[in-house]
Amino acid sequence: MTVTSVREIRSTRNKRSEVTVDGALRFVLYDAELRKYGISEGEELDDAVIDEIMNDLLPLRAKKRAMNLLKERDYTEAKLREKLIEGGYPEEVTVVALEYVKSYGYVDDERYAESYVRYRMESEPRRKLEIKLIEKGVDRDIVSSVIERCYEETGDDEEDPETAQIRKLMSKKNFDPKTADYEDKQKFMAMAVRRGYSYDAITRVFSS
Repeated sequence: MTVTSVREIRSTRNKRSEVTVDGALRFVLYDAELRKYGISEGEELDDAVIDEIMNDLLPLRAKKRAMNLLKERDYTEAKLREKLIEGGYPEEVTVVALEYVKSYGYVDDERYAESYVRYRMESEPRRKLEIKLIEKGVDRDIVSSVIERCYEETGDDEEDPETAQIRKLMSKKNFDPKTADYEDKQKFMAMAVRRGYSYDAITRVFSS
């Protein structure tokens, strides 16, 4: 295998470089590691060196990086994968690191989604929560299941959080669907939809 390029990454405190092998395989090494493995442009690399880098050095570093990221905040699997890829870890190394943290329960998209929904469901529309979680990379089936479970657990004597939010918005806008004309209803509905509330949720409040 031939080292195609060694490109220094200037935005880091410790000197690192992105190494490209055979024009395809890419990974990031520190200067001391470049010297250790004798890596420079145009040089040939033994399979044993590539094996050590890809199966020993980088997986260990990626696991530590993933753990450090998770100490700062929770991540979905997709976002953690994105962070590792951005850090210069090859896909196969990233997969190893993700499997490691998942095996210890440090990454659990369902748990993440449930915590996210419960914390925000009193103040944000249901549809907006769904969109945000999907944007974070949570599987649509997990999002749907978690949303349904969280909203179904609202007690029979409690008003649905989204209904309460719409009523509060009506009060803030001095809007009463019982006395409003068709045009005012349409204006309020358009405004509420822009804020993330569904037509079904709005019309339910209108008729209640």
